Amino acid sequence: MSMNLNGHSILIAGDRESVEALAAPLEHQGAKIRLITDLAGFANYLKIGEVFHSFILCAPPAQARPFLETRPEDWQEGMKHTIERLTLALQSAARHLIRSQVPGQIIVVSSAVALKPYRNFSLSGTTLAALHAIARISAVDLAAHGIRVNVIAAGLPPLTLDETDLSAFIPTGRLTALMDVAQACAFLASESAAQITGAIIPVDGGYSITKAGAATVKPGS
Repeated sequence: MSMNLNGHSILIAGDRESVEALAAPLEHQGAKIRLITDLAGFANYLKIGEVFHSFILCAPPAQARPFLETRPEDWQEGMKHTIERLTLALQSAARHLIRSQVPGQIIVVSSAVALKPYRNFSLSGTTLAALHAIARISAVDLAAHGIRVNVIAAGLPPLTLDETDLSAFIPTGRLTALMDVAQACAFLASESAAQITGAIIPVDGGYSITKAGAATVKPGS
């Protein structure tokens, strides 16, 4: 299995911490990286004639808030920043690949909170689950253009629990690091993943498949 990304151009967009952390491991694999930290103006950063083989779109980090404390404006902001901006960015990335006549892939980096109900994650879980559905449907529509679309559902944030407490509920025994996510991105961007599209891939050490998962994240406990 080869994950050699020499000559591979990747655009990573999202919050600064995420895009910078993902860039270094991918550059180490030989990829040429460009970063965008403003998803709101994503389409404006794409230049005609600039070729990218992969786009990595990072959703906003999951935030914990009890369901009864979410306000109408919280839902409006969540839909705007997660569903609307990421969907428009995904469309812009796909159009750019089609204009460039380059078969490529779009990777959405999301969170495991969208995979099953977790306490206090109603807002992030709902908006990210909607984003997952959009990504899977777009994978079907875009396959005819040689474009693959996949989702990485990264492990849960530590929140107010210390790392040792949360790690005790993860089958692999540790929290997911951004390096783990970067390695998954490298695989999906490589030729080794040529037949993978419309997939939602958990990179969470098995946390989302455990029965304890829905009850372990309890801020303030």
